[in-house]
Amino acid sequence: MSRNVIVSILIGAALLLIAAQVLVPEIVAGQVEQRLTENGGEATVRINSFPVLRLLAEDGDRIEVRGSGIEVDLQADNRVFERLEGFNEVDVELDYVTTGPFQTELFSLQRDADQEAYALSLRSLVSASDLSDFAADQLPGPLGGIFGAFGDSGLLPSAEIPVELDATVRADGDGIEIVDGQGTVAGIPATPVVEAIAGAIIAQL
Repeated sequence: MSRNVIVSILIGAALLLIAAQVLVPEIVAGQVEQRLTENGGEATVRINSFPVLRLLAEDGDRIEVRGSGIEVDLQADNRVFERLEGFNEVDVELDYVTTGPFQTELFSLQRDADQEAYALSLRSLVSASDLSDFAADQLPGPLGGIFGAFGDSGLLPSAEIPVELDATVRADGDGIEIVDGQGTVAGIPATPVVEAIAGAIIAQL
């Protein structure tokens, strides 16, 4: 094989790598956008990864997600952080996300390159009647009894109940673990409720 042929092959390979470095992150970002907006809404995703082959193992330098009006299945059974753990930096900001009966007005998930855990903030609303139904189906024990009684509490069925979380979280097997902080519903500690909402949204990323 002549020297010119070898040089041509090397140049061609280099050009392919450059093209892949640009195109592959855009393709993967498009897949995330499609997954998020499957049931409506809009999303913009930016992914940085060098070398680009890291994305084959769901690794990367940074993922940034912005979205609004997204609808997520609360019952989705997925490994929550499976697609995010490989990224060094995570920056997610969503608003007006419908998750089952919960209307999430603000969802923020952040992780810096030198951190193992994530900073998570969530602000949702749920009607008294929907909260009562959710508790009856999904929350056994005393917590289910407390929230199940909201349907008979004298509140208007459509009265909006606040659901809030400001916490440090991390992956725990297939789920989510709150390391520091606490989720509340109507000011009452309710970790299982906020974990269900946050986990469903994160698993969709």
